[in-house]
Amino acid sequence: MAPQRQSIVTFDSTEVQGEGSWIKVRMITHGEGKAFQRQYSDVMGGIDKVPFERRQEFQQASDALVVSQVFDWNWVDDNGEPLPLPKDEPSVVDALTEFEHRFIGQSLQGEGLRKK
Repeated sequence: MAPQRQSIVTFDSTEVQGEGSWIKVRMITHGEGKAFQRQYSDVMGGIDKVPFERRQEFQQASDALVVSQVFDWNWVDDNGEPLPLPKDEPSVVDALTEFEHRFIGQSLQGEGLRKK
């Protein structure tokens, strides 16, 4: 069997969406992570210490990563209704809790419990 890169990974999202939930993401490459950190190092050092416009730019870039990197999920809203995928409805990113958004960011970096 030939090697196959494992850049699309499914993570257990029980901690943010409850038992049985999962999310499938394309993890960012090391270079993409470095570029993002380089571009937003001032914001990542303390978001409250940078101008509002710069914070907005960072938040938009962060949301764009979620839209482009989340491939699938079985997440629901507060009423148990399925949430649309960000690639299909980018505005769903604004409906995520901060905890859910942070969880996705960590997953993009390969942090978290992989689901088999």
